[in-house]
Amino acid sequence: MKNLAKPLFGTSLLLISAWSHAGGLWIRDFGTAAQGRANAGEAAGVESAGTVAHNPAGMALLEEDEFAASGFALIGDTEFDIDSTTPAAGTGDGGSAASTAPAGGLSYVKKLNERWSAGFAIAGLTGASLDYGDDWVGRYQAQKVELIGIAAVPGISWQATEKLSLGLALPILYTDLELDVAIPNLQEPGGPDGSASIDGDDTNVGVQAGAIYEFTDKTRLGIMYMSKFDQSFSGGLDLDVALGSQEVSVDTDLTFAEMVRVGLAHKLNEEYTLYLGAGWENWSELADILISGEENSATLKTNWKDTWHASSGIRYRRSDGFEMQFGVAYDSSPVDDEDRRADLPVDRQIRIGTSASWQHSKRLRIGTFITYMDLGSAELGSSQFFEGDFDPNRIFMVGANLHFYPGR
Repeated sequence: MKNLAKPLFGTSLLLISAWSHAGGLWIRDFGTAAQGRANAGEAAGVESAGTVAHNPAGMALLEEDEFAASGFALIGDTEFDIDSTTPAAGTGDGGSAASTAPAGGLSYVKKLNERWSAGFAIAGLTGASLDYGDDWVGRYQAQKVELIGIAAVPGISWQATEKLSLGLALPILYTDLELDVAIPNLQEPGGPDGSASIDGDDTNVGVQAGAIYEFTDKTRLGIMYMSKFDQSFSGGLDLDVALGSQEVSVDTDLTFAEMVRVGLAHKLNEEYTLYLGAGWENWSELADILISGEENSATLKTNWKDTWHASSGIRYRRSDGFEMQFGVAYDSSPVDDEDRRADLPVDRQIRIGTSASWQHSKRLRIGTFITYMDLGSAELGSSQFFEGDFDPNRIFMVGANLHFYPGR
């Protein structure tokens, strides 16, 4: 039985790494004021308390205390289209594997004096899951996964000069994962599959630093760096196969990639502001993953690579406070077609966002937003038992946010 645990570590671990990063990419969708422009130019500041999570240096640019909150639904739509299969894999396509999950965030910024500001943000993703069912062709790579992820981000910002602002935050990341995968019946080929499930959680603290330079009152440039997170998931691996059942302790070491974001904001006139963004994420550090059991250990080769980001957006704001935004963002894939597995059903990502907001009262501003995320066709060709791609493969985000100004 212990011999079964070692290869199973690999199957389960790839499932962890894929979903916890939403396709190898950090989720930057917090429902803040930048959501409506696909977070374009986020490193240049987002003109609200939500800047704590995007670039803490932006807190120094705010003129007053502010509280912000958001809530939205992530509506997944993922189905597998089989190109070829074998008798061992069967003909199940997994149906609609994605689900609808709630998400949201809170942020607060306090102006300490003319030069210093402090803030705090919480962003959470709960109930997200992929469920392909028990009989789909890729069940030996992935069957079901659920994730809870919460980040708490305390930060501080200092306006060093009239043009330069600096910021530092210490994001605290908590993740909890539960995973299921099918195990082929080696004793009775064609008989009922076995199963395995794994669970684990971890909490780690990272570093996020940023700077924003205002060339003029119309143009500013920002840069943000966030360190990697070395997560070590300690949990149990429950096996249920023809030979019997067993629980194995498992430690899995994952690296959540460091990232760099650069953003530009330029005010075209009194109503329109242009935003541009670019970024890099060091996912090649996840090319090797260590899994340790009670008596076995293994290193997985994922062949992941660094990803690149580009975005652009525009904001229209009238003198009465009514605002509309639109933006587009692109992120490259962390994995090539020949290395992609069922637990990583994305390649490149394209985001399209739009929003509208208005000044409800002197102290309260309310907004709504919609984001469409195209996760690509994500062709699967790494298995000798089946081939295919995902169509559709997308996520809709629909929600609202509010901004409260207690000092007015």
